[in-house]
Amino acid sequence: MAGTGLNPRAGITQTAPVQREETSGSASVFMLAGYIFLLTSLLHEYLSFYAHIQFPFVALTLALVGIPYLFSGKQLRFFESKFAIPWIILLGWWMIAGAVGFYRTRSFEYLFPYALRIHSLPLILCGLARDTKSVRRLLYGAGFGLLVVLAACAKWGTMSEDRFIIPDTSLGNANDLALRLLLTGSLFLVFWAGGNFKRVVLILGLPVLIYFILKTGSRGNLVTVLCMGACTFLLLPGMKRKLMLLVASVALVLVSLPFVPAETLHRLQTFMSVGSDSEDERVKDLGQHAVDSTNARLQLQWRAIQLTLQNPVFGVGPQNFADAVEEMVRSTEKVKSGWQVSHNSYLQVSSETGIPGFLVYTWMIGLCLVVNYRNFRRTQGVEALASFAIFLATLSYAVGILFCSIAFDYYLSLLVGLSAANQLALGPVRKAAPTVSAAPAGMVPAPATAYSGGFKRRS
Repeated sequence: MAGTGLNPRAGITQTAPVQREETSGSASVFMLAGYIFLLTSLLHEYLSFYAHIQFPFVALTLALVGIPYLFSGKQLRFFESKFAIPWIILLGWWMIAGAVGFYRTRSFEYLFPYALRIHSLPLILCGLARDTKSVRRLLYGAGFGLLVVLAACAKWGTMSEDRFIIPDTSLGNANDLALRLLLTGSLFLVFWAGGNFKRVVLILGLPVLIYFILKTGSRGNLVTVLCMGACTFLLLPGMKRKLMLLVASVALVLVSLPFVPAETLHRLQTFMSVGSDSEDERVKDLGQHAVDSTNARLQLQWRAIQLTLQNPVFGVGPQNFADAVEEMVRSTEKVKSGWQVSHNSYLQVSSETGIPGFLVYTWMIGLCLVVNYRNFRRTQGVEALASFAIFLATLSYAVGILFCSIAFDYYLSLLVGLSAANQLALGPVRKAAPTVSAAPAGMVPAPATAYSGGFKRRS
């Protein structure tokens, strides 16, 4: 029950008052939102590759954000959340795996900058974003970052056979591009609560988002989209909203499909076999290429499992998968491995940091899902919308990384930081004290249904 009225049900779980307007420096929060904008938009990469402007935008912004964080007086606020212990264990185990794995120099050359620039992100987010309004500003930063990625797709995106990519950037892989669009697209949903301008931007941006996701031809992320849609349908309160979601989803797909290349649509339909009814030889060749790609990925994932079983405790060390597989394949099959990544972040972590590293990694993802789901269920309005956006982004990551090797990228750090900051801003869940209703027998006070631009639901 969300209001402060009498509660006829003694001892039910309630939410502590939401800390909506705690005074945390707005300038530092805007700088932090700018940093998230740079991370999610890849603006620095576009400027470097296409405009030939070489400037350390990300490093400079992180340094600027670090100054108010160090003087915030809340440097250790992250450790008040339930994410702190597993997050420390995760980094510690990865460090140990690097110390005892193959090519230790390479692991440490990567892990130390990673710990400083990426793994520390949750501490900074929790130290500076101390109220729900600040958390939403960070989500807006990711949303505007998505708009830049969509603009880059329109400006520099190109088809590579039947896949859509942004060449010469870290989005040169179609699966990685589709996952970034899905993850930041989930955070983009908070624009619905940002006033009329942001709401119009959201409505206009969603068809473009769906179009480019489909155009990537990523069959794995098509599965991710279906999982996200199913969860949204189940969690959305009220049958009317569920029906509106179905209608809107069908409309978005119908609007986007006519613009998607026929070869890409054929690829999306081709998981394990090539359609025999096609008369177009080029389409057949592309279909066969899609099947070959699937088989190659399955072979890589099987090799990742073999590598995990051979090194179950510490793995082969972060960033050493390709070299370790090459050595394994040469010794057992007397052929070259192809020097590829695992194309599955779970197997990437298990093979490079062992089964303990894999367990803590999945623990962090599961914790983000559970915490954000509970935050969504116990809040209303814009707080519920923000919690749902972070939950959906985590879900896209949890499913999408089955088809990408991005375990050591910034994605999980951002999700952990947003989840922890949002949880701390909302406050703890507490048990309500038993109360005696003053209402006559048979009459139960109606629960509050406050609404402020997000979800509206009875507690």
